[in-house]
Amino acid sequence: MTFLQWVAHVVRATFWLAFHLLVATGLFLLSAHLGAQPGEDERNAGVFVRILASFWLYIAAWTWLVRGVFQRPAKPAEKGKPTGAAAFRGTLGCLGNLLPIPVVFVLGGQAADWAWAGIRGSDARHPARQGADRVLAWAWSAADQPGEWVPWAIAVAVIYNVTRVVLRSSRTAGGDVGGQRAQRANQNTLEKLKTSRPRSTRAPKDPFAPREILAPAGAASAATVGQAHAGAHGAEPARFTPGSAREDRVLGALTFSTADGAWWAHREDGGFPLQIDGGAAGPDPHALDLARQAVQRSFEMLLRASEAARTVAQKRGVGLPRFTISAVRVGAGSTPDVLLHLRCDADAGHEYLVRSDDKLQTFKVA
Repeated sequence: MTFLQWVAHVVRATFWLAFHLLVATGLFLLSAHLGAQPGEDERNAGVFVRILASFWLYIAAWTWLVRGVFQRPAKPAEKGKPTGAAAFRGTLGCLGNLLPIPVVFVLGGQAADWAWAGIRGSDARHPARQGADRVLAWAWSAADQPGEWVPWAIAVAVIYNVTRVVLRSSRTAGGDVGGQRAQRANQNTLEKLKTSRPRSTRAPKDPFAPREILAPAGAASAATVGQAHAGAHGAEPARFTPGSAREDRVLGALTFSTADGAWWAHREDGGFPLQIDGGAAGPDPHALDLARQAVQRSFEMLLRASEAARTVAQKRGVGLPRFTISAVRVGAGSTPDVLLHLRCDADAGHEYLVRSDDKLQTFKVA
């Protein structure tokens, strides 16, 4: 992050800090007003409002310093049951964060009582009274003469937004300077898929081989099921030869690669490359069906895979990772193993691998 980007981030955090300070100041003055009332219920309500104001002010200041100035990202939540040491450290951290709140409660409450007494009192020379009079006079002047400050406010808003757009464009351009690295990463991914050996060396069962019908009465039902299957997935060629192509209504053209010992899907929409394990006789039927599901449910699959890869990206310093699928490989067997190659926009030089062994239901880091 450049210096100008850091300054823009701090300016935005300071704006929100000013807003929260205004809210906390109003809550403190309200608590001072309630505390000055004769009724016990009003005083109890004033204590509650002062506690809320203390929490509000402390959280606003802590967020501005840690997230705004130092720009430390939030720690991702750890999955699973925490250990005893982790729970102890978390308890100490919570207690450490709660220690400054009583100090804010006492000091902020005293300042609020002093300011409210001056505002409501008869001493015109009280600093709080003079400050309140200035603020009130400024508010009336701003309401009566909007033409003097509205153009400046619009100019500041325009300059700030233009600066944000320029910085965002420069950051995107800076990230795209490594665009060639991202392309090389994608090429390396494809090369890894091409050079890797198939997971299953066992020849898959030929789905087009004639099957024995155990009972003559089942011939009609089997023919009906076969016609429905052909209508859903398109006509299938009788036999495949190495290098030949077949058409699939979901995956597009499928070609067999003798070097990879697998089938490649050439999708018409230009989607991610997809490799399906299988022999020269044809793709593994289970892998072929799961490959169709991967294309049809690509958005859902990307969401679930991103959840698994997000923890790795955040450990690498990526605050808000956004992933895209660069390649998919589907193994053979009754429960095919699906391997996803993900690319992160903010970390183009690293390849994220996630795996699913339960038919795209859950994903874990490979």
